[in-house]
Amino acid sequence: MKINILTPTKRLLVVGIMVLLSVHNAFAKNKPVIEDDPAIQKIFAALLSPAAIERSWQFFYGDNAEKEVTTNNQRSLNEVLNPDGTIKTGINGSFNAEGFSMGYDKNGKPVFSPASVNNTGDNAWDNKASQLITGTVNAVAISNDTIYVGTSANIYQWDGSSWSVLGGGVNGAVRVIAISGTDVYVGGGFTQAGGDASIQYIAKWDGSSWSALGAGVNGTVYAIAVSGTDVYVGGSFTQAGGHAANRIALWNGSSWSALGSGVNNYSH
Repeated sequence: MKINILTPTKRLLVVGIMVLLSVHNAFAKNKPVIEDDPAIQKIFAALLSPAAIERSWQFFYGDNAEKEVTTNNQRSLNEVLNPDGTIKTGINGSFNAEGFSMGYDKNGKPVFSPASVNNTGDNAWDNKASQLITGTVNAVAISNDTIYVGTSANIYQWDGSSWSVLGGGVNGAVRVIAISGTDVYVGGGFTQAGGDASIQYIAKWDGSSWSALGAGVNGTVYAIAVSGTDVYVGGSFTQAGGHAANRIALWNGSSWSALGSGVNNYSH
């Protein structure tokens, strides 16, 4: 999800939301299990008030959005699909595509439906237009006319006329895609991107090449939020940049840092 946040208040909001999303059943129980860290306690206290939740929902989804709480920091792909399964025009952002299969129309354009790729009926994975894409769909991100698709096996892009593996691809599952300007941040269960073995579970594609975010993290990445040069990451890791970071961390463009004592569980 592309997030343009400049004010300190909104920056705090992003940190708090990432913390909330990284805790197992945090919203369902309304009693998140966190380490006894004063900084994180303040974030929860500020964000769990009804007024704060209302403001944060309006900020991300607008005044008229249906209020459905999920444990993922991305909107469902279903929200931006036309009845025929194609993506609505003028859409930008990142979306959770778990539970969707993907086929193609006669021009090779992606068509999505809420069904398992293991189905054998009309909603089965239709790969007739391209034998390139493999794996189940996990994440979709859209930037102008380009559609990025992350699967359990790799990452692909549709440029409006054809499919390709993005920059040589990755060597594992892609769980989340976030776009900021011309940069595409990808997280998941991979340990290489474009053949670069220094990349660990998270990488940035700048339109021409992959780059590592320092030494990366040591476990699967499930959530990414971007604010300027700051990249907030949540997942199953316990280290970021070689330093202790319990399941949530911040990359500031040059180095990693933990967010307080972190959290002791995660959800995805």
